[in-house]
Amino acid sequence: MILPKYVTATRRRGEIVAYKYQRRVPKRVRDGAIKMGAKVPPPILNIYLSADLSEATSKATKLTALHDEVFSAAAGDEGAFQQRSFDDAETLLRNTFEAERDPSKGTPEGASWKDWQKALTSLSGARSGLSDHDKMQLLAAYLASAFDEKEPASQLVESAYPLALANIPPREPIPPASAGDRVLFDAAKGVLIDQLNSLTPNRAAPEGERLSDRVEQYANFAQIKETTRKSMAVKVNKFIKHLNRDPSLESLDTATIKEYRDALDADENMNRSSVNAYLTPLRTIFKWAVNEGYVKTDPTLQVQTLKDKRTVEDKQWKPFDDAEIKKVWNAVQAGWGPQGQSRLSDSRKATFLMVFRVLLWTGMRPAEVFKLTPDDVFADRIEAKDTKTGPRTVAIANAIKDFPTFIASSAWRDALKNEKKGRGDIEGLQQTMSESFTSLIRDAGLRNKKHVLYSTKSTLVRQLNWLEAPDNVQRSIIGHKTPGKLRHYTSPADLRKQAEYLNKIKYCPGLP
Repeated sequence: MILPKYVTATRRRGEIVAYKYQRRVPKRVRDGAIKMGAKVPPPILNIYLSADLSEATSKATKLTALHDEVFSAAAGDEGAFQQRSFDDAETLLRNTFEAERDPSKGTPEGASWKDWQKALTSLSGARSGLSDHDKMQLLAAYLASAFDEKEPASQLVESAYPLALANIPPREPIPPASAGDRVLFDAAKGVLIDQLNSLTPNRAAPEGERLSDRVEQYANFAQIKETTRKSMAVKVNKFIKHLNRDPSLESLDTATIKEYRDALDADENMNRSSVNAYLTPLRTIFKWAVNEGYVKTDPTLQVQTLKDKRTVEDKQWKPFDDAEIKKVWNAVQAGWGPQGQSRLSDSRKATFLMVFRVLLWTGMRPAEVFKLTPDDVFADRIEAKDTKTGPRTVAIANAIKDFPTFIASSAWRDALKNEKKGRGDIEGLQQTMSESFTSLIRDAGLRNKKHVLYSTKSTLVRQLNWLEAPDNVQRSIIGHKTPGKLRHYTSPADLRKQAEYLNKIKYCPGLP
């Protein structure tokens, strides 16, 4: 495929995921900027265009024309370059901001606040080929000249063209004389400042209005569980890290969120279900913020979720078969057993080995087990109060009859103590166990990426299916709710029935 001039393709896993505009800046242009004391452009322009070739081609055409014009201005001597700069400044003021030339003064006349709509639309029309940095400076200059709003210009404007514009007095009296015009004036200024904020990614949002602040405010408003709060914070922090800033909601637009979605999709370690999951908190926060009146529009509504073409089987963690579970048991015993080779403390090794067995006979998640206390564990049952699907009670199988004693031991207490902070850290402990488990089974020859600690649950379900356990028994053990209206007519299996099937499970010799 032949790409337009200056357009390059970025590939991931053999597929094109983005197009960029890459063009070398002539040495004479850089030298001219140095002579004039202006900002020196980089040796090579490297500008993201789009993931769509048609859109990328359109943007590249505009950028090419713009840079052809700018680079040709540096072809003459320094005096000619300075004169061209003045002419360009005047043209920008007249064409972009609809200002007029005053023949008697020979200089551009100040801009009018009444032309704010034309000024705004021109940045996405005639001047759409400009970079966000240049648009930001022009808009700040217009606010200074038309609205006498000097602060943004003093902070942001650095190039010669916009600086000249910012210093020209307003054409209209400021503030307007009539009350009606004052209302329009204030509204127009607010719209332009919002647009300016969207073009200034490095400007810090006011405290209380940052994205991270809104996440905390939403969590308090919705009274979501601590685990959900942490999960939301982790996903939002990934977005913040991607932007390299903690933005206000007002500064985010659909294009920015689409670009983030496409960047996640280009990551070979992320499947599309995960990409959609990372966008969910942003959708939630914006929907809440619109309802609460913090923002007027929700840019995520125009960001489509990605279709995941994998089958249900492909999406699931892979269960261990009989031969694999034997390898796994030998591996975790070698790592976490009394003489285990893992560098973990003895208390953590013993606890991880116990938790692994509990996972295999309860279908619980690692964090759910770590949240248990001795008061939750009885001789015949576990009463888990904090699980993903709500409270549930699971029978204790004969294979884990030692769990009630172990959870009351010093080994359990020591394992749950965060060695750095001196307090319990469930999420960190779960991650440590998961990473250690993955390392152990990979060393044992289990290379399938779908074999992870969470495979214990699907392994248990595999065994229950093989034993032909009734649906309500399986659901009551693993914590899945009966779907739809059937929930009104079915009841969980009692502990006796749960124990009957759990005690039939035999994974491998040596695994109690």
